[in-house]
Amino acid sequence: MVESQFGVTSSMAAYITGGVTVPGAAGGIIVSGLIVKWRKLSGLQCAKWQACIGIICILAQLGLLIHCPSLQIDGVNTNTTTCGACSTTCPGRDVYEPVCIDGVTYTSPCSAACTHYNTTSSDFYSCCGGAVTATEGQCGSQCKWLIPYIICLFLIMFFTFLNNVFFLTVNLRCVKDSERVIAISLQSVAFRVFGSFPGPIILGAFIDKACILWNTNSCEEKGACQEYNNSELMTAAV
Repeated sequence: MVESQFGVTSSMAAYITGGVTVPGAAGGIIVSGLIVKWRKLSGLQCAKWQACIGIICILAQLGLLIHCPSLQIDGVNTNTTTCGACSTTCPGRDVYEPVCIDGVTYTSPCSAACTHYNTTSSDFYSCCGGAVTATEGQCGSQCKWLIPYIICLFLIMFFTFLNNVFFLTVNLRCVKDSERVIAISLQSVAFRVFGSFPGPIILGAFIDKACILWNTNSCEEKGACQEYNNSELMTAAV
């Protein structure tokens, strides 16, 4: 999502996501443990904390609705057609090799009607039937929402894992000592059955619906999604 929204590289998106989610999750678990220990909370008090934190977490997730404008791709979500269409006999027409011209991304040098390639600068030129230069790769994003997004993501992870210790404490204090092992086992099974198993499948289905450009092979079979509608993508995340 970070890569699609803010136009960063895959490696940078991984660094940002990992650098935010791991400290946020670890911090939430540590803080919740300290709260339960220092305040010596009862099961009922932990349940009240859990409800309040759950509400805060839901509100924090609304921050994911922050999104940047979708990448403008000629022939996909914008029809500039400045450079004309790529012919059906163009080699590699099914391969996504984006180039950028004046803020508009073309799916390939062919779709931008580029005829020459500069190996030194990695730029295409003589595009659009004239002296237009195309930069290799997608057009860069000018979105300024990256820092607010990072803060929001951190808060979501923090409050989500902040609730874990309270949830476990409520579970343990609501059953007899001899039944705690069974209670924890049933809790774990419930998490997997109703969350871990169907969650990724449902989320993946919603994310696929946000795709605006699929990678296809010569048989017109869908592969991985190349570009997303940012608004629909973040709505799916929420």
